[in-house]
Amino acid sequence: MGHFYSKDMITFLDYVNEALAKFQERVIESAVLITNNAPLHSHREIQDIIESTGHTFLFLAIYSQLLNLVENMSSQWKDKVKRGNPRWEEEFPCLNAENF
Repeated sequence: MGHFYSKDMITFLDYVNEALAKFQERVIESAVLITNNAPLHSHREIQDIIESTGHTFLFLAIYSQLLNLVENMSSQWKDKVKRGNPRWEEEFPCLNAENF
């Protein structure tokens, strides 16, 4: 019987395969992919796929907010929301890379 993958797992596998294809197109033979420790990212098959192509797959330390851009941006946005005390949706600060 085959593997059952969640929609998120399929999306992440697609992302990994796209990244690996770009590495191959650009003749990048030894890339290092770094991700957080989400259970989805630590699936053994993902690691095997990446390492079978000669690349390295590393994980950030648990709760490494300073090294994780998304966590860092999210934390900054939450602080802006708390300080701004928005009452309506229109008052919420916009979350994008230009604001950080």
